[in-house]
Amino acid sequence: MNKLFEEHAARLEATGAGHDRVVHTHWPPLQLATRDLDDVLLLKPDITAWSIGEDGAASTIDRVVDAKWKRLDPHATDFGVDEADVCQLPAYALRYGCTALELAFPMPDGMDARQVPPTFDLVSAGQDRTVTVKVKLLPLWTQGASSIPGHDQSLIEAEAA
Repeated sequence: MNKLFEEHAARLEATGAGHDRVVHTHWPPLQLATRDLDDVLLLKPDITAWSIGEDGAASTIDRVVDAKWKRLDPHATDFGVDEADVCQLPAYALRYGCTALELAFPMPDGMDARQVPPTFDLVSAGQDRTVTVKVKLLPLWTQGASSIPGHDQSLIEAEAA
């Protein structure tokens, strides 16, 4: 299910990207570290959103999105976001030079529309840079999906939340 949710999140990102952005999945793979001149600890972000340069190619990463097929608790202060999921993202910020990071989760059933998912600000000691981790909730189904037997509900193909 996690792979399907990643594909859904990537489709929503691509649909909402606009003409001056491009979205990639699992690209570019980069090594986080070296050990004895060997590259180690491969990073492959689920989704990267890039600005398009003058030559029409992807030039700089605007955002890294990590899709998580997990239930959240909108009643908890931190929405029940797993600490390990947040701690993974500074590695992307460090290696990809990106300060806008997102964790994408399925929207909880029956969630009150007035509730705003959390944003976490990660501050590095001795640095003037703050890395922002935004929690993004993605709906899974269209509102008016067919309830006729034999007709599947369709995934949202609309702009990302």
